[in-house]
Amino acid sequence: MGRFRREGAFADREAFLGTLRLRLAHLRSNLLPGMSETWEREDGRDVARVAGYGVVVCFRVGERDWRCDADLPDWLPIPQAVIEEKFDEEFVDLLDHRDGGGA
Repeated sequence: MGRFRREGAFADREAFLGTLRLRLAHLRSNLLPGMSETWEREDGRDVARVAGYGVVVCFRVGERDWRCDADLPDWLPIPQAVIEEKFDEEFVDLLDHRDGGGA
């Protein structure tokens, strides 16, 4: 199974969560409509999981930091590097927060 991680910090938690929710909604409605989305609280963090087609993407949002772990099945015909590139393009709004800047 392939895996990758993205993480960073942000200045405004509510703005970051709002951006994350918008990006996940866009992903599910336009690119991968068959994926499920769940939200819960774990250890004081908001946790969003998007899953489908053997792919599981988990976002953990704390008070000032975030982390995303993605698990990809081996049978996917798309190279992991391409998936990571598309992820970075789709979630550029979140990646802008990596240095604590942005919203």
